[in-house]
Amino acid sequence: MKPISFIILIVTSSCLSVGCAMTSTSCIMSTRDAIPAYRLPSEFRTCSRQHLTPIDLNLLSQQRPSNGHHVDEGDLLGVYVGGIMPAKVDDQSIIHPPVSMLGQYYPPYGRVATPATGVPIDVRSNGSVRLPLVGRLELGGQTLEKATDIVRAAYEDAGVIQKDRERVVLTLLRPRVRRVVVLREDAQSPIPQFIPKIAAPYTKIGHGEVIDLPAYENDVLHALAASGGLPGIDVFSEVWVFRNRDSANNDPAMIQKQIKDAGSPEEFASKWVQGERQLIRIPLRVDPDAPVPFTEDDIILEDGDVVYLPPREVENFYTGGQLPGGKVPLPRDRDTDVLEAIALVNGASGGPGTNAAIFRTGPGNVFPPTRALIVRKLPNGQQLRIRVDLNRALHDPNERIIIQPEDQLLLFFSPGELYSNLLLNFVGFGVQILPH
Repeated sequence: MKPISFIILIVTSSCLSVGCAMTSTSCIMSTRDAIPAYRLPSEFRTCSRQHLTPIDLNLLSQQRPSNGHHVDEGDLLGVYVGGIMPAKVDDQSIIHPPVSMLGQYYPPYGRVATPATGVPIDVRSNGSVRLPLVGRLELGGQTLEKATDIVRAAYEDAGVIQKDRERVVLTLLRPRVRRVVVLREDAQSPIPQFIPKIAAPYTKIGHGEVIDLPAYENDVLHALAASGGLPGIDVFSEVWVFRNRDSANNDPAMIQKQIKDAGSPEEFASKWVQGERQLIRIPLRVDPDAPVPFTEDDIILEDGDVVYLPPREVENFYTGGQLPGGKVPLPRDRDTDVLEAIALVNGASGGPGTNAAIFRTGPGNVFPPTRALIVRKLPNGQQLRIRVDLNRALHDPNERIIIQPEDQLLLFFSPGELYSNLLLNFVGFGVQILPH
């Protein structure tokens, strides 16, 4: 067979192959029915994350009273009344050492040992204390100075001590605490770890602590500081607070009846959350022009509350077509457009040869693919197909669609690129087998 005839045969075969490929392409990889990216309505575009700013972290902390500690249930007071509490030994009062602070995440006010005298007295549930010779005294809600005056006046009125002659001292041995549970789904590793671009940033999932927070520090800010700091990149930049339910409402029979009346456990949970304010979401990045979506009451923690940092494993997008198939995590606090998403999976949107590393199947790589298809799930369960021209995306911001979680990103050749690559492949093959 003559060389020219053989080349003609090769070209004819390539055209037939292109026709078959084009037919297959129109059936499987066609983007003709997809919406062009620059014409996508605004309601189908994702909201930008980059305009969100970190909140003032002081908003996560409660205000400490300007006039000092207020006595309440759970406080441990040191009461000293000259000649009464404690008893004298050889005319010398017994000085009690400070109560141990073991079991708390750090000493209140940064002091390891606080000078204190007197007899330890617990403040009862109604804010009262019971003292020898004077009985029950109401101290709830009073400052230490005011509580000292109340104790002194009670002993003077009872004739136990002389007015302005005996010393009466009240000190705070141990402030009341609120025990909360902190559950974090971010990695708790003291050693920095380098994570490849295509690897999910998870080294260890699941971390929990039971923390005692002193009075006026029982808030979200101190709970985060005591359990590892602000959320890591593998959890959302937000905090969920589950309020402790009233034990009177925890009767299984009553809960079962409430679920039956609601119709389903989901409806019961929704009514419970909305009606009783039992579940609170506190974002750590907010729109600077919008009001703060929580109040000071929301960030104050009480006994039995649960602070939860949910994992961010749902924020991924999927790749296919001429891109390596895989599941790629999205950055947490910044937007990722279609060109950046291709780069995340080791692709490139440049000239010939720059994309060779990402092509796994199909024709040669002289002309790189410039067609991308984004398949996006809608809230109603339907799918939206968006066509992106990568050449146009290099110059038109409207073409650079922001990738949303659960998007499917597929990279394809245009018909011209497919034809050109197939033709060059067959011509190159023919040149190689021609006799020298």
